[in-house]
Amino acid sequence: MSAAAALLLLAAASATARPPELSAARRWACFYGETISASAWAGLELAIVDPDNFAVPKSTGGPLRLAYLSVGEADERRSYWEAARGKPFVVEPNPDWPGAHRVDLRAPAWRKLLLETVAPAALGKGYAGFMLDTIDVAGHL
Repeated sequence: MSAAAALLLLAAASATARPPELSAARRWACFYGETISASAWAGLELAIVDPDNFAVPKSTGGPLRLAYLSVGEADERRSYWEAARGKPFVVEPNPDWPGAHRVDLRAPAWRKLLLETVAPAALGKGYAGFMLDTIDVAGHL
């Protein structure tokens, strides 16, 4: 599956212990830290987590796991920042979020970085798909 297709589809989970479908999830959390208690994790049906900070548990059970992916901003704290720093697609700092920089979503180089580096790295860590954030940056272009 190409990285572009991965952004549009959720990959199937393990056939032996399949997490709930996205539409069926009622107990969910967005978690951007490094650790979460086993009891909190076990009680979730959907977990949106930061792939740069959180290692997906190796077990086949647990919630459907989506990686947080900002498509309208590049953040200095992200693993890909060195590849984005100083590039023409980095438009301006976000004054409301220190360390975040608005990007031009139309730029082929930004899309290539997301689709060929960032997204595949998250999928390789065991995430089933993505929660896309900062799509609304277009109003700042």
